[in-house]
Order: sequence, then structure tokens, then C-alpha cells
Amino acid sequence: MKHDFYWSLQSIKCKFSHHVKASLYRVLVNWNKKKTSFKIEWFVVNRLLTIITVCIVLFFIFRFADTVLLTIFPFFKLSDSFDTIISGYLIGSIGFAGLILGLYCTSITSIYSTKYVNAPRSLSNLFQEDIASNTSINKIVFYIIFSLLLLFVDLINNDLPVSAFVLVSLLAVYIIVDYSKFSRRAYWLSDTYNLSVSLYIDILDLVKKVSRNNIFSSNISFQKHFYQICAEKLSVLKDISEYNKNIPVNQNSSMLRFMERNNLVLKEYWSQKRSIYYDSMWFQEKIQYPQWYKSSDIEVRMAIENATPLQKVYVKNKTWFEEEIKILNHTCLQKFFQDKDLDSLNLYLQPSLSNLAYHSVDGNSLSYMLMYIETLQKDVLNFISQERKVGNDDVIDKFAKTIDALTIVQINLVCGLNRRLDSICLEKIFERAKTYRSFNEIDFKTDWFLNNQKAERLYNCIETEVKLENKKITPDWYIEQTISQLILEEINFYISSIDRLLNQDMTSICHYLLEKELYFPSAVATVKLTECNVKIQLALDHINEITTKLKQKNLDKRYCEEADRLLHELEANRKSITGKIPQLLAKCSGGFALDHWENREEYPDLLGYIYNYLCEYLISAIEINDFDKFKNGYANFLNIVLVYQEYVRSDLLKIHEEHLVSVMVHVFSTPMIDYATISGLAIIWGEHNSCKKWNNLVENELKEFVDVKKDRAIEILTKWVELMSIERFKFFLGNRDTIITAWKNRVKAKMQNISPKKPEILKSIKVIGYGILKNPEVNHCEQMYMKTCINKYLPENKQYKGVFDREKRIDNDQDK
Repeated sequence: MKHDFYWSLQSIKCKFSHHVKASLYRVLVNWNKKKTSFKIEWFVVNRLLTIITVCIVLFFIFRFADTVLLTIFPFFKLSDSFDTIISGYLIGSIGFAGLILGLYCTSITSIYSTKYVNAPRSLSNLFQEDIASNTSINKIVFYIIFSLLLLFVDLINNDLPVSAFVLVSLLAVYIIVDYSKFSRRAYWLSDTYNLSVSLYIDILDLVKKVSRNNIFSSNISFQKHFYQICAEKLSVLKDISEYNKNIPVNQNSSMLRFMERNNLVLKEYWSQKRSIYYDSMWFQEKIQYPQWYKSSDIEVRMAIENATPLQKVYVKNKTWFEEEIKILNHTCLQKFFQDKDLDSLNLYLQPSLSNLAYHSVDGNSLSYMLMYIETLQKDVLNFISQERKVGNDDVIDKFAKTIDALTIVQINLVCGLNRRLDSICLEKIFERAKTYRSFNEIDFKTDWFLNNQKAERLYNCIETEVKLENKKITPDWYIEQTISQLILEEINFYISSIDRLLNQDMTSICHYLLEKELYFPSAVATVKLTECNVKIQLALDHINEITTKLKQKNLDKRYCEEADRLLHELEANRKSITGKIPQLLAKCSGGFALDHWENREEYPDLLGYIYNYLCEYLISAIEINDFDKFKNGYANFLNIVLVYQEYVRSDLLKIHEEHLVSVMVHVFSTPMIDYATISGLAIIWGEHNSCKKWNNLVENELKEFVDVKKDRAIEILTKWVELMSIERFKFFLGNRDTIITAWKNRVKAKMQNISPKKPEILKSIKVIGYGILKNPEVNHCEQMYMKTCINKYLPENKQYKGVFDREKRIDNDQDK
């Protein structure tokens, strides 16, 4: 048992030890603080010493230059009186430079406190590292230190170099001008989106490095290094996008410029992407989990025996860069939808995204672009569906512009594909392919389809042959066959992409809008669908020409059969969609005309376009003897003619000049003349080919119209006869007479090339039908339609009479 004295000593010892440790801890803490302070001070001192060293070196250089200058021009030596003025000038300039430096720091501090104090660290660092601002500050600091050095020299020996004084004077003027520009840059930096400019420069520089065939791009370590740096830059862009996703609506223009910059960077990336080695570490590696049904027998057996799942594999994600840009723009797009800012959305779609779609094929990113358009299309349609649910119909007109811009993006995608297909010259490709002796010799920008494993394997073998045998052994026909397979694989992908765009994307828009009774946007989408169909036909012409030549290279039948199958499916889908277009146009045109009857001058004349499109559609159906196509277009065509005629009449009522009455009557009669002409040509065509279903279709369509309208139909037909009777005595060339004449000549030319099949001419066809076997006469086919179809439903005193009573003369000839 210890005594109390012992425990007292132990207590004193513990207290002393505690106080010693506490004092030592405080000393260490203060030392660490001072170490941090010393690091900052050492940075400043190091910076100061560096600048002073540079200034001293420059001073001696100017001293030497001044000596040489005074030797040549001795009158340049400064006088003592002028030296006093220089001292005052240096003192004043130093104070002025200090003032500008303070204003610089104040401006930067104010911007930082208002815009960047709560920003992510990446944005704050980017602001602090702004090259232009730091460069300007460094120039002022250099100016102040260099002026102090000159002032010190001047105070010591009054021997200031003339050249140094000239440099200081020029620097003073430069600093003043530079500060005047900084005021605008301060406003520019207040928009955090503008910080991305320096990032874009760095990203494009990395893309150029990795796409060039040099010691860096061919090194795996550098490829990975370039990828990591670029990923970090894109991560900062994500921070910028996320930080600004809740900005006010009036700042959406800055967001739009940010999205346009992203698209420009992506476009530049696509121009370089073809030159990047297909297995480069630049392409991000992503995990892919294999499916059991796709795995080999060995993989399945080993997994079951070891009671483990299939091992994951790593594959190259060649669209990682595009996906990162998509995330950036998608965040901004959601902001547009949230703010209902369709104006900014339309400006993004056209021309920024449409131009990007046009160049997507250049970067072998057609599939990515299709996926992006489909995602965007889904967002747009969901947005308009929500607006309809809440009854917000004010956005419908703007939404039609959005649909127009979106469909232009899709059309530009096809146009870019046409440009790629048109640039494929197989003869030149085969000629270059036969001259390459190694894989490294290939220019991937020109021969983009050789940047893959099959081509590398082929040319590695050729390179080995050349090294061993000093010549190429692989025959040229084998090279051509291999290259043809690669090109045909790419063509098959193009065919699938076109089918996907036409059948799933553009057609679905038209049907969806029509189901929602959005007639104006639906009409716009359907009109663009017809335009896209024409562009696709050009692509198919190129594809058929290319595939025909490739099949001559003795390719594996599997490749040819796949191409034939895809082409057959695409043609079948196009034919089906083309047959549905007239019905889509008929449905949306009437609704559009009725909804915008009073203010139709504020909108494009979609009804006129649809009417003229259907006329050409029906004439072309007669030319190619496609009854099903004609039937699809002819159904409800009469209703469109009536609406369009009333559409024209309401405009003609605004004209009051008496001398234009005859012209007004002709213009008003034109839709009815067009309908009668097309119907008459269909009847004649059917008689010439001994196919009565053409005549039956025309008669049944009119009969159905009369049965539905009844008395109103008789009134309309009577008015038509009156107008047609007036038109018989027209002695001037109308605005559509040349078009109608062209229709007749086209059908007549086709009839002359086809031998008639001895048809039983209908007895009621007296005006034109007579003599049709010897010389097909179509010049008055509209009168034939009036005589054989319209007159059936009218009393004799109101029936249509032919030109110059020609039917009486033909009756007499037939009786004979």
C-alpha cells in the first residue's frame, strides 16, 4: 500500500507531463500553421524572385542594346534635366499600375462573390485559372517590378537605358488598353457557361493528338492518358451544366449557346474520329455481361461446374464521347421543357442539331444519332401530350415549328448518308486497297471501312509476307473480296438505319399527332415524311448501284442474301408507308383548314401543298399502272377538292376588279377541272388496259358522295357543270393549263407504249372512248368524266354538253 506522499508526487508528475505535452502540442500546431503560411509566402517569394531575375536579365540586355544604340546614334543620350522628368514619370506610372491592379482584383473578387462562391470547386478553380485574367495581372505585376528596378537604377547613377524607358512606356499604353478590354471580359466571365471555352480548346487538342499517327497516338499509355484528361474536362462541363440548370428563363440564351458549342465540338470530333485506331485506349472500356443463350458450350459448362455466373467481359465503348455530350445537352433540354421555352428548343434543333445530324455519318456515329433523335422525339411528344392534358393550346403553333425542326433533323440525317454513299467510288477503293503493304499505311479518313480487326489481320499478313518474301503473295482478288465484304456490311447497316428512321421514327410522329387531333403539326410532319421519302429513294439508288458491283466480287452468299433481305424489307415498308400518306394528308388537311380558316394567311399553305401532292400522286399511279396506289389516293380526294375549292373561293371574294372576273372564274374552277381530268384519265387508262376496276372506282366514289350529301351533292354537281360550261369558251391560257396538259401527255405517252388488250369500250363513253384502240385520245378526258359520270345524277336540262357538240358527231360515226 503506497503512502499519501507517493500519490502526491505521482499527481505532480502527471500534471507536469500533461503541461509539457500540451505546450509541445501548441508549438507543433503553430509550427504547422506557419508551415502552411511559409508555403504561401514561399510561393510569393519564389514568384517575386523569378520576376526580379527576369527583370534584371532584361535590364542588362537593354543596357547592352542601349550601348550599341548610342554608339550608332549618339544624339539619343538623355540629358540630366530629362532624367528628372523620367523619375517622376516612373513614380507616377507605378502608382497608376497599382491602381489598375487594384481594380483588376476588385472586379475579380466581385464576380467571384456573386457567381462562384457557391459553385462547385471545379468551376471555382476554372475561374481562378482563367488564362486571360491571370495574364493581364502578371503583366501589371511585371510592369510594376520592372519600373521599380529602373527607378532604383535611375536614383543610384542617373544612367537609365533609353530602350528600357521606351519599353516601359509601351507597356503602360498596353496595360491601359488591356484594362479597357477587361471590363468586357469581366461581364463575359459573369456567365459561367463561358468558362467552357478553354475546356473545348483542350478537348479538341487532345482529339487531334490521339487521331494522328505519331509516337503518342500509337502508344497505349498515352492513349489512356488522353482519355483520362478528356474525361476530366467533360466532367467539368457536367458541373457547369448542372450548376446552371435552374437559371432564370431570360438566361436560356446562354444555355443555348452552351449547347451549340457542345455540338460544334462533337462535329469537330467526328471529323477526326475516323482516324482514331479502332482498338485505341481512347475508347472507354465498359462492362458487358454475356447472355447464357449466346455463350459457347465451354463457357456454359465451366460456369455450371464451378457454380459461378458467366464472367463479365470488357468491350470498347466507341460512343462514350458522344454520350457525355448527350448528357450535357439533355440537362439543358429538360430546362427548356420545364420553362416551356419552345423558341430556344427550335433554335437548338435548327440549325445546330440538324447540321450535326448531317455530319454524323462522318464519325461513324449514325446509330448514336438515331438513338439521340428517338430520345428527343419521345421527350417532345411527351411534352405536347402533357400540355394538351392541361388545356394549354397556345403552344400548338410553336409546337408545329418544333415538329418541323425535328423532322428537318431527320431529313438531314438522310442527306448526310446520301453524301457518304455518293462519295463511295469502288474502283478507287479497290485500287488503294491493293497498294497498301501494312496496316499503318492506311489513311482512315479516306478508307474508313478498313479501320477494324478484319482489315488489320489482312494487312498484318501482307506485311509479314513482304518482310519474309520481299513481295506480296496475297492475290488482289482476295483483297477485293475482303474489302467488298466490309463495305457490304456497312451498307447493310445503312439500310437498317434508313428503315428504322422511316418506319419507326417519322411515321410514328405522323400517326401520334393525328391521334391527338393536332392537325397542323401532323400536316407538317406528313409533308416532311413525303420529302424524306424522296431523299431515301436517292439513297436506295446509290445502294443498289453499289451492291450490284459488290456482288460481282464472288462474295459469300450470306452477305448478299442479307443485303437482299434488308432491301426487300425496306422497299416493302416504303411502299406501305407511301400508300398511307394520302390518307394521312387527307385527314390532317381538313382539320388544319377548318382550325385556321380565318387566319390562314399567317401559316404556310399546307392545304395547297397537300392538294397538289395528291394530284401528282394519282397521276404517277396511273403512269405505273398501280391501281392500289391510285385507290389509296383517290379515296376522300373529292372531299379535299371541295375544301380546297372553297378555300380558293374565300380568297377570290376579296378581289373586286371587274376586268378580273373571267380569271377569277377560271381559278375557282381549277380544282374541279383537275378532279375531272384525273378521273377521266383513270377511266381511259382502265379501258386501254381492259381493267374495269378503274372505272368502277371512279363511279363508286362519286356515287358514295351523292348518297351521303344527297341534295347538297346535286347542288354541287350542278354548279360544277355551270363552271365547266363557262370554261369551254375560255380563250386564254390558265395558270394550271400547262400542268394539266403535262398530265395528259404523260398518260398518253404511256398508253402509246402499251398495246391495248382489246377492251370492251363502255357504250356510255362516247366523247373520248371512240377510237381509243388506234389512237388514245386524252385531250378532253375531263369532258368525258362529266358526260359519263356527272350527267347520271342531273336532269337533262342541267347536264353537261361537250365542246362544239362533238358527241353528236361521234354518235353518228358509231351508228354507221
